[in-house]
Amino acid sequence: MALITIGFLVFVLLTLVGLEIWLVMAATAILIILVEFGSSDMLVVAPQAILDGVKSVELAAIPLFILTGELMNRGGITERLLTLAQIVFCGVRGGLGMVGVLINMMMAGVSGSAVADSSATGSVLLPIMRRDGYDPDYSAALIGAAATVGPIIPPSIPFIVFGALTNVSVAELFLAGVMPGLLMGGVLLVVVRVIAIKSNHPVHPARLDRLAHIMVDSLIPIAMPLFVISGILIGFATVTEIAALAVAYAGLVGLFVYRCLRLRDLPELFGQAARMSAIILITLATAAAFSWAMTVLGIGPKLAQLIVSLGLSPIAVLLLINVLLLVIGCIFEPLPAMVIFVPILLPITAQMGIDPVHFGLIVVLNLMIGLLTPPVGLNLYVTASIAGRPVEAVMRRVSPFFAALVGVLLLCTLWPQFVLFLPELIR
Repeated sequence: MALITIGFLVFVLLTLVGLEIWLVMAATAILIILVEFGSSDMLVVAPQAILDGVKSVELAAIPLFILTGELMNRGGITERLLTLAQIVFCGVRGGLGMVGVLINMMMAGVSGSAVADSSATGSVLLPIMRRDGYDPDYSAALIGAAATVGPIIPPSIPFIVFGALTNVSVAELFLAGVMPGLLMGGVLLVVVRVIAIKSNHPVHPARLDRLAHIMVDSLIPIAMPLFVISGILIGFATVTEIAALAVAYAGLVGLFVYRCLRLRDLPELFGQAARMSAIILITLATAAAFSWAMTVLGIGPKLAQLIVSLGLSPIAVLLLINVLLLVIGCIFEPLPAMVIFVPILLPITAQMGIDPVHFGLIVVLNLMIGLLTPPVGLNLYVTASIAGRPVEAVMRRVSPFFAALVGVLLLCTLWPQFVLFLPELIR
């Protein structure tokens, strides 16, 4: 207990000082190894664990999906998805707000990153919504909430990370996110519609004369998420192979079909994707050493024994984990939260007989909701910055969206089969 306390205090202190989370985890792991074994000879374990943390082939999908998103944004695919979404909701009161939800659902099938989606869609939609008379605080809250769908509908970077941490099938995790992701989009559309009626949001006239042309022009972007999901269901390729094909698809479409992408743009896009990937992968690498140190301390099994001794049902344990993760999501960004707490919580769910794929969906969904809560709330910081509004004002408008997403979380917790029936098709 003394070593656990020391490790916790060091972790908190280094975090408060402002060190990057990967440095905090590496330093804490080294301290625990030195104190526990009393010899620097055991430090050889740290680099070994760091290498083990990134040796999974499936992790190669992370930079590939990030690059796919960059290619889509620069290659004109995102603009065509936005135009399609605008046509779908023409003639509907508050239709532009509903476009914000639909475009994020479409983008979810590509980037796999909530923050990336909130930035990409917010930079386009928020100025338009302001011109149409929407309250900018409400608009920023809406786009931030809609972007949480991104990492739930496949592909999903958090699901890839969870799979790497736990050796759970990433393909099954991807499929587990399909129905909850669609439900998230559905409930957000309902909330936007109700608010639009109460606030008398504007109605855009229908442009049926352009519908056929836009539908044809949008077939190629729409095919991307369908390609990813069908590829997993049919099993013709691994997740990493599908990610590589997605890069080729987005690149060829941007270069030769829409011609919005130029060859001289590629080095810049590759550099951006490499920088974003490096942040994720170095965090995963040092998290492996941190997890090994936590294993030495036996925190996971000890906590699992404590929870089991309380005699709680599996559903009660998941509800307890929900509360814990919602609190954690207020403090930590999703990726560090996963690499720190999943190895601790996994033994508990394993002893309770909870399906690891179900647990993975619960973890990711909780931490995506955490992107809307202070003090971290990354999605709202992004959209508030784009809208030029104080983040505190935006956070005050997010409560109806937050409540709707928590409702989806409770449904997924209490009804495991809603999450698992698609993954069971490939088991």
